[in-house]
Amino acid sequence: MSRSDGVLPVPFNLPPYELLHYLPAHKVLICKLCQYAIQPAAIPRHLKDLHHIYRSHRRPFIEYASQYTLSEPSEVVLPQAHEFPVPFLPVEDGVSCDAEGCGHLCVTVKRMKSHWTTVHHSATPESRSWRNVKLQTFFRGNQLQYFEVSEVLTPPPDHEMIPKQSERDMNYRDVQNEYDSPMPSPPSDNTLAQQAQQPRGPRIHLGPNEMELLNHFTTSTYESVASNPGTERIWKTIAPQLGMEHPFLMHGILACAALHLAHLYPDHRYEYNLRAANHQDQALSEFRKVVSVPVTEENGNAVYAFTHLLVIHVFASDGYEDSLLLTGDSEGDSLPQWLHFIRNGCTMLGPVWMSVATGPMRSLISKAQATLECVTDMMAWEAIEYDPRPLLTFIPPFESEFAWSEKVCMTYFKAAIELGKAFSCVEDIGSAISTWDAMHMWPMRLTEDFMILLHEWHPSALILLAHYCVLLQGLKGQWYFKDRAAKMLRVIHERLDDRLRWTLHWPIQQLGISV
Repeated sequence: MSRSDGVLPVPFNLPPYELLHYLPAHKVLICKLCQYAIQPAAIPRHLKDLHHIYRSHRRPFIEYASQYTLSEPSEVVLPQAHEFPVPFLPVEDGVSCDAEGCGHLCVTVKRMKSHWTTVHHSATPESRSWRNVKLQTFFRGNQLQYFEVSEVLTPPPDHEMIPKQSERDMNYRDVQNEYDSPMPSPPSDNTLAQQAQQPRGPRIHLGPNEMELLNHFTTSTYESVASNPGTERIWKTIAPQLGMEHPFLMHGILACAALHLAHLYPDHRYEYNLRAANHQDQALSEFRKVVSVPVTEENGNAVYAFTHLLVIHVFASDGYEDSLLLTGDSEGDSLPQWLHFIRNGCTMLGPVWMSVATGPMRSLISKAQATLECVTDMMAWEAIEYDPRPLLTFIPPFESEFAWSEKVCMTYFKAAIELGKAFSCVEDIGSAISTWDAMHMWPMRLTEDFMILLHEWHPSALILLAHYCVLLQGLKGQWYFKDRAAKMLRVIHERLDDRLRWTLHWPIQQLGISV
């Protein structure tokens, strides 16, 4: 890639983002061609001297770089040793000093021996005085500072694990299933060890563009996907590891990361949305193949994790701007694909459910079960503020021109009761609901008959969905939800007959929108 004179000219019409890449977690700008970070004050000189981008063509690159907050080399936050390598930076073989409190890093044993002589005053250090590691550096020259990285994503040191042999292509490493809270009949250590030794599927090789997205997911996006601190480790560590062996999950993770970047950097929204759509298409294609046959203990955890990411993708994707999110994807579908997968998750997991429920996804499952138990145990009339009986007054009189059939009335009645329970449960929880709470409280409990009414845009279903938007408004702080509730309510208002729009007065008032 490099030339003897160190100069790497680029095409005059090269877009800035093809040469430069910003890493928000570290606040550095990487030159993809040179494979190191450029010091903030050195960007113009770097473009001119190393890439022969002269003044007439340099302005777009300078403007591109100026939109980002860049740290000086001494202020850059370095990755932790357990994290994946930083994308677009080369990974070098190196050694780390094992002297207590030292941790000096260098790329040759000769330099390490010199370090031991000058710092630890030992002329003949033993080979066990250091260990082999993988190293990277953001900067070159007088700002060179190595940091240690892992070839695979591993938990921080305080998390126990069952290691497997690392491979250069950043393959998967199994993590011991150390869990957050007690669950019935947890697997024994012997069982876990046997599971770790079972043959795995083909492993994924990630290129620089994929590593960029994965790095962003494990340093930023995971925090917004996690519903509480207890599930952060699942999304930061366990899910990416599972993704290394299950392509559908990895593509789902990369799609979510791309959507998050599209949200963070509107100027590059189109580019990131394309990447998200590409990864999600691949994810769904692989996922359909997986669930077309019985799910196994080997892929059950990945299947469960992927159903959660589906919700994020649907909320964040521009393709759902004018839809109701809960309607079918095609003329013959009463359920959207993502909701079908979530509603039928337990059925798909079938015989391996207990294995999944006591496995690395247990924190997610415990949270979902707590929400479902809250709704199941909730008396329909117990919360006066969210009494569902006013919803029943929206049922048109029998003699009205808008009269519903007896079946529709009964379907509406059941769904209204469930919605009342959902609102009561939110009141009972007493804190901001999570995305998964919002899904489990109502959509997961609706009958197939109601979903058919919703697919048909029947007024009965639209009225209740409009009121559900008030509950969804609790998610407005999430980047992927944006103003979805308000958009859904406006779509419902447009679809509903003028003479029935009075039924939407309360949700419109609660969301504070104009229609």
